[in-house]
This record gives sequence, structure tokens and C-alpha cells, in this order.
Amino acid sequence: MNASPGTARLLKVFWAAALAALGGYSLHVTVGFPPKGGPDWHLLCPLSYVLAAAICFTRVAAIERERLVWSLFGTGILLSGIGWLYYYVAFRHDAAPPYPSVADAIGIWFYVASFAALMLMVRNRLHRFSRNLWLDAVIGVLALAAVGAAVLVHPIVASTGGEESAVATSLAYPLADVLTLTLVLGMFALNGWRPERRWVLIGIAWLLLTVSDAIYVSEAASGAFVARGVLDATWAVVYLLIAKAAWQRSERPPLRFDGWRMLGVPLAFTSIAIAVLVYGNFKPLNPTAMTLALLALGGSLAAAVTSYLEQRKLETLARRDALTGLLNYREFHRRVEERIEAARLEGGKTFAVALFDVDGFKDVNDLRGHAEGDRVLREVARAIGGARRAGDAAARLGGDEFGVLMHDADVEGATALARRMSERVDGLGEGIGISYGVAEWPADGPSKELLLLRADVAMYAAKAGAPELPVETSPERDRRRRDNDASAAIGRRRRVADAIDAERRQANAQLRAYAEAVRVTYAQGLERAQQLKQNYLATVLTLASAVEAKDEYTGGHINRVHHLGLLLARAVVPHEADDPQMAYGFLLHDIGKLAVPDAILNKAGPLDDEEWELMRSHPEAGVRILAPIPFLGRAMDVVRHHHERWDGAGYPDGLAGEEIPMWSRIFAVVDSVDAMTSDRPYRAALPLEVAHEELKKAAGTQFDPVCVAAFMDLDPSLVEGLIQESSSARTLTSVREQ
Repeated sequence: MNASPGTARLLKVFWAAALAALGGYSLHVTVGFPPKGGPDWHLLCPLSYVLAAAICFTRVAAIERERLVWSLFGTGILLSGIGWLYYYVAFRHDAAPPYPSVADAIGIWFYVASFAALMLMVRNRLHRFSRNLWLDAVIGVLALAAVGAAVLVHPIVASTGGEESAVATSLAYPLADVLTLTLVLGMFALNGWRPERRWVLIGIAWLLLTVSDAIYVSEAASGAFVARGVLDATWAVVYLLIAKAAWQRSERPPLRFDGWRMLGVPLAFTSIAIAVLVYGNFKPLNPTAMTLALLALGGSLAAAVTSYLEQRKLETLARRDALTGLLNYREFHRRVEERIEAARLEGGKTFAVALFDVDGFKDVNDLRGHAEGDRVLREVARAIGGARRAGDAAARLGGDEFGVLMHDADVEGATALARRMSERVDGLGEGIGISYGVAEWPADGPSKELLLLRADVAMYAAKAGAPELPVETSPERDRRRRDNDASAAIGRRRRVADAIDAERRQANAQLRAYAEAVRVTYAQGLERAQQLKQNYLATVLTLASAVEAKDEYTGGHINRVHHLGLLLARAVVPHEADDPQMAYGFLLHDIGKLAVPDAILNKAGPLDDEEWELMRSHPEAGVRILAPIPFLGRAMDVVRHHHERWDGAGYPDGLAGEEIPMWSRIFAVVDSVDAMTSDRPYRAALPLEVAHEELKKAAGTQFDPVCVAAFMDLDPSLVEGLIQESSSARTLTSVREQ
């Protein structure tokens, strides 16, 4: 994992001191060198503990990602060192030190902190860590503790004489080791027994700790434990392995904990708890084991209830639109179908549907941004939902379209209600309105499809400014209702077919009128959109020119990465390559350097720690500079995240894998290629073949392997041509031609 130069030097000092302390202590307790007399060489042992904790805390200070994890590990190791020092100071002249002691009470917190840290690592490693997974962890802890209590309590009581504190301490160490080792092995299994390097180091550490703790408990309970011996050195090795794991990269994308894993893990732990209780029917079982097993079963019951409630919640979410909270498209159509069936059973009781489309919503998105567009949609949904009657169902059907199912309503009443909803939207003061169309069942169509088509045609006719569809008189509507009822009752299929044909002819006429209105509106909108696009591009180029003026190198760099980035994007995400937001992001990626002093940007030598931190802040500075500009949507992702790394060691947010936006992953590749193939003050430009080799080495660590593979497949002559052409254009004028 990468660190700043100052941090790397500090780590080297810590590691050298820790290994020297561990080596000196080990030599002293095994072969008696250095000889007794002079300094107390035993103090080298807690020194190695403290240095291991310092390495973890350095990771916390240097890298934002997983700070809580390594804070917990570092705190646990530090507490172990404090416990060691207390034991040494209090009992170094005592021939029979007490067991347990305050040192055990301090040291046991290492296991608590470490287990919490490992649970956080598991949560970060999984794609989604739900409340049920926490419950599964609790069930697993209780079930394994029940097994440990059933197996270990009797021999521990026999060896300690039954003293409660000694029994509890002797039981705590092996149970903590077994629980933690089980968690680590579980992660091994979830990774297909190909764990990351840091999990391998932690697994080795806990296996070593489990063995050494078993020896300690056995010797301490029987009074044979000798303090300041080889076991202390073994624990130092455990802590240094954990410190080493702190600086290993997270090399893989998050795991998905689903399928058989969701059922298999809690089922296995529940089965263990049941097995303990069954065992208790044949042989006496101590109360501790019985209680833990019953608690595990209680946890399983709680998990089942939680799963049921979560399933109900998911079912509700599946019927609702996530943005507005109204019903979604699928649920609206299902309810219309149900209402038609119910109305037929009720003897043809009428109801109506109204469809709405927000007028001017595209301008809201284009001029004020998608976040503002989402807010406006929520306000529209609140206005429509607030005006509906009790029992009516309001839905967002997609984009800026809404629908309302109105029970026990005819077309006149539904039109009045839709008009009231339209007036509420007009009153929002957002510079928008809504067009609507209404249809009544069964007069406007006996089927869901025809009913909604009638309402849709009426809505688009209103949106295009066409005259409203004529409202039939009550006798005409009554006659159509009777005809529909009669055809349903006696099976007059031909009349139904004629009615459907008439509906379709009327719908086609309205759609043709609407299509003509849309054509005219589209032509006008297209001209306006082109003007907006030119204005947006002028703004972006002005900002990019400001960066170019600050740093001459940046100008050629902007040209090159812009063209190379779009070329790679057409290979990786061809459906997004023409999105102007991508080009804006590539052009403005270094806008934050306007906040970095020229002395740092143009410094010939290496940067010190303070200068390096200031340089690393330029992505966040860029976001702040561009925040007032409303049309820069996804472009901001490139500005903020173009220095993130696939392994999570980048900045500013330490994102890893697919957490990094795709455009930023594409840009990271071409940015690195440009850096290697450009002349620098300290070296000449490297050939493209060398850049290819470097990309291959860094695929899966620094770069997205998919983006690297796509870049390798690009025509080298085309890439080199773009680099040369963009380098020769030292300004941004060539961008205007795109």
C-alpha cells in the first residue's frame, strides 16, 4: 500500500526498531544473550508490542479507508503491552503470581477490540452487510461458545479448583481464539480459499495465538507458567503480523453474500446449538453451555422474525417508486387490472384513470441539474398525492409521467380532480406545469390496454396543444356502457371488435395530430439544445484554459487525455462515449490545481509531507470550484475520483474496485499513459510499448483490469497519432471542433 515519502521513512524506523526489539528479547530468553546485569532486556518485549501498535496507528493517520478497523487493532495491541508491563512491575519478584490478575483483565480487551475490527473488515468486504448478518454473527458466537463451555468447563474446573475468576479467565482465552479463528476461516471459505494477503497474515497470526494461548491457560491454571519467556515473544510475533496486515492492499471487489451462503451459515450455527442441547439429554450439561445454546436458538428465532419483516419491507419497496414514494409502474398496472375485474363482478361499476406528464421538466434537468430535477419530481408527486381522494391510487410511471386510479368516478368527476391536481402543481412556483388525460371504464375501453391508451392519447393531445377530446353526453355514454355490458353478458364478440376498431381509429387520429405537434416542438427544442450545448462547452473551455494558463504542461496534457479518454471510452462504454459530461470531466479534471501554489506545482525536487498533502487535496478543491455550475453532473465524478486506485490506496476517498466511477477508471489509465509518454524535466518520453508493460503490471492494483485490457486492444498507431496530434495543439481550440 502506497504511503507518502515521510510516512514510508517513519514506517522503516518502526519496523527496524520492532524487529530489533523482538530479536534482542528472543536471544535473551533463549540463550541468555545479552547476559543479565545492566539494562533490563525483558523490556524489549513490550517495546515490540508498542511499536506494532504504532505501525497500526500510522496506517490510521495516513489512509482514510478502514480507519476504525486499524484503530481497534492498534488499541488492542497497546492494551496487551500495558497488561504486560503491569504484570512485570507488580509480580516480577513474586514466586507465585496470582491467576488471574489485573494484567489478564487488561489483556482480554485485545480480543474484544480485535473481534470488533474483524467484523468491520467482514462488513467492508461484503457487498451488503444487513442486520441479519449481524444476527448471524451473534448466533455463531453463542453456538460456538456453547460448544466450548460444554467441552472445556469440566477440565478447567478440575485444573483450577473451581475458583470462579480462574474458570472464567481460562475459558475466555480459548473461546475468544476459537470464535475469532472461525470468523477468519469463514472469510477464507467465502473467498473460495484464495484469501487476500492481509487475511492470510491475520489467519497465521490467530492460529499462532490460539496455540500459544492454549499453552498459557494450561500452564497458568496449573501454576507452571513462567513469565517473561518464549510465549511473550510468540505474542509479539502475532502483533507484528497484524501490523504487517495493516499495510496490505485490498485487492478484490466486494463479495456478494447471497444464495446458499445466506441460508447455510445461520443453519449451520443453529444446528450446532441444537446438537449441544441434544447432547445434554444424554449426558449432564453445565448451566453455562445450556444457557448459551438456548440464547443461540433465541437468536435464530429473532433472525427468522427479522427476515420476515425485511421480506415484507422488500415487497413494499418493490411496489413503490424509490424517488417519490408513490406506486410504481408495475403496481399501478396491476391495480388497474384488479379494479377492472372487481368492477365486472360488481355489475359494471365505473371508475376512471388519469395520466399526467410534467411540462418543461427537461429544461429543469438541463439547466438546474438532475438533483434539482429529482427534487421537483418529489414536489409534483406530493402535489398529486395530496389532492387525491381516500382510496385513490397515485403512481409514478417513469421519468416525469404520473398516473392516478380513481375509484367510483366518471369522466366528469375525474377531469375535475385532475384539474385540481394540475392547479396544485402550477402553485408550486417551479416554472413547470402538467398535462393530463382522463379515461373512464368501461365507456372508454373495456380492457386495461384500451383504457390507458385513451387516457394517454388525451394527455399527449393536451401536451401538444390540440383541442381536447370531445366529452360524450350522458345518453351516449350510457348507451356505450349498456353495449359493453350486453356484449360481455351474451358474448356479442363482433360488437366488441367493432368498438375496439373504433377506439383504435380515434387513437391513431389523435396520435397523428400529436406527432405533428411533437415534430414542430422537437425542431425548436433541438435548436435551443444546440445553443445550450455551445454555451456549456464555452464555459468548460474557459475553465480549462485557466488551468492551461497556470501550467503550460497542463495544456498539452488536457488535450491528450481528453482525446485518449474518449477513444478508450468508445471501447469500454460505447453507449456513454458521446455523453458531453464525460468530455467535460476529462477537460476539467485538474481544475483543482488552481488552488495549489505555483511553487509546489513547479517544484523541481521531491515534495515534503506538507506539500504532498496540499497536492493531494486538488481533487476536492476542484469539486468546490465547480460546485456552483449546475450542468456539471457526472463530470464531477472524474474531477473528484481521477486519483483513486483499484486497490483502494488512492485519494481523496480511498475507493476501491467498482466503487470507483467507470469514467474515473477510464481516465486513470489514459492519465498514466500520458504521463509515461510525455517529456518530463527529469526524463524523456517513454515509448508506448513501455507504457503497455507498466499498465499490465499495475492491472488489478492501480488500474481496472477491464480498462487496461481495452487499452491494450486499441490500435497502437491510432493511439500514437492522437498523442502526437494533441501534443502539437498546445491550446484547447481543437476541442471546439468536436
